[in-house]
Amino acid sequence: MKNIFILCAVLLLWASCNKKNANSPNYAAPQKLLVLKVDYQTNAFQGAHIFSFTHTDTTFTLENEFDWPIDNGYVKIYYREFNTTVFDASLMWMGTVEIHYPQLSPASQFNYLPVSDTVYPISGFADVCNPYQHTYDYTPAWFAIQKLDVVRSFLQQHPSEQVKMFLYRPSAGGTEPDGWSWIFFLKG
Repeated sequence: MKNIFILCAVLLLWASCNKKNANSPNYAAPQKLLVLKVDYQTNAFQGAHIFSFTHTDTTFTLENEFDWPIDNGYVKIYYREFNTTVFDASLMWMGTVEIHYPQLSPASQFNYLPVSDTVYPISGFADVCNPYQHTYDYTPAWFAIQKLDVVRSFLQQHPSEQVKMFLYRPSAGGTEPDGWSWIFFLKG
């Protein structure tokens, strides 16, 4: 009888120690990052990828590494808080190349909401890589994705967070925008 009592006490103690506290930051829901691609010329949504991280962070810092394409170069975007590459693509002076990472799910796998309103991030947009220092009008590209269910969901989860974006210009030496894409990043 004494052994059963000790066993029950140990099991009860073990269960209470392993109980996840929903208010504890160590056990918060995983943080996510949504990456979306929109064609520069047509403003057509082309695909997206959702990253999941094992913990959360209160900040959202994306940093770029840009290697000028004298012949070949690259652009990489890092999520600093998670020490993770979230975008990696080649650049070519007078040619076209492709995005290496992440692999995007096709646009057909994402649903648009039947709404007529337009939403914007409360804190606006931040360009995370603009080595040419051009001023671009990204609003038509934003209109292409702002009615997506997943975009609205991410905006609701972090309403005061900026949406990060940049213009991926794979044919860096040319002025023809063939293959150029807007890349958007939303914290979730």
